[in-house]
Amino acid sequence: MFDDPIDALLNREIPEKLWHYTSVRGFHGIVTSKAVFATDTRFLNDRKEFIHAREIACEVVADTPELGSHLFPARVYLGKAVDLAFNTGQLDPNRLQVFVASFSAAEDQLSQWRGYSQGSSGVSLAFRLGSFRPSAEADTLVCFAPCVYDLKDKKALVRHALNHFVKVGQGYWDATTEAFYNGPRPAAYDPASVMKIIEQMPETAKFNERLGTAIVKMQADLLRIAALLKDESFHEEQEWRLVLPVSAGKGNLQNPRRFRPENIALVPYIAYPFPTDSAGAPPLVDVILGPGSHPNATQAVLAFLESERIRVLPRESKVPYRPW
Repeated sequence: MFDDPIDALLNREIPEKLWHYTSVRGFHGIVTSKAVFATDTRFLNDRKEFIHAREIACEVVADTPELGSHLFPARVYLGKAVDLAFNTGQLDPNRLQVFVASFSAAEDQLSQWRGYSQGSSGVSLAFRLGSFRPSAEADTLVCFAPCVYDLKDKKALVRHALNHFVKVGQGYWDATTEAFYNGPRPAAYDPASVMKIIEQMPETAKFNERLGTAIVKMQADLLRIAALLKDESFHEEQEWRLVLPVSAGKGNLQNPRRFRPENIALVPYIAYPFPTDSAGAPPLVDVILGPGSHPNATQAVLAFLESERIRVLPRESKVPYRPW
């Protein structure tokens, strides 16, 4: 069991099979390259990708009490920290590219055939990905975990990411003001003196240093979950994601950025290698042909898989859908 809800999410047990819906061209590329193609989130079909995390964070800030103990302005400081994280910090889109490869727990789903397989003429590929997740010792922000759709659950995760910052700020604020209360002071309590030290505290170097350290951890926690927070309207996809954050200007990547031409743009992506067996085959264990596939597609796919030393019998979708 994990006490940290973010750790619990990122270490959720991986299902025995996860499915990837793609076009015939995508299927061919995945099998021949033995890699999955992780796309820049700015080019995915959800226009709120990554932005949604900021919306949730702003809601959590709005829900935060205005003042903590000893008049600590918790909401103001937390709002500034969130703005910093998304505007100039680690989550600033000018500083960060986030690449995502999507899988689904749904085996043969009409909406995904229509959305991701060229009008249902593509393929759904099942993989065993139990060893796909980076180890905890890898010290990386790369993750493989399920998406979160429920608003209550999303807020709980973001609130946990922000709480560390609030606790650090509140803790130092309390310690300083309590030291003032317990130290030498006039016999008659002087509220004006107390207010003066509180007003000056945000300007002290030590206070700002503590907050700066806390912001770094807060941003790292937000970055670990931001690409996993999805709008509720996508919940039926039951998506699992491989998330690859990359500094925007970083070069010499182990898996370099590539580009594919689409209708209206060149789309950045990363080819992320699958683990392979002793024969060099990826962990592909099932193949379903979309309901709009060519009548002779099954035999062609079987011959192709055999040529790639993959022993899987392709089957046809059971969805009674005509794409015309």
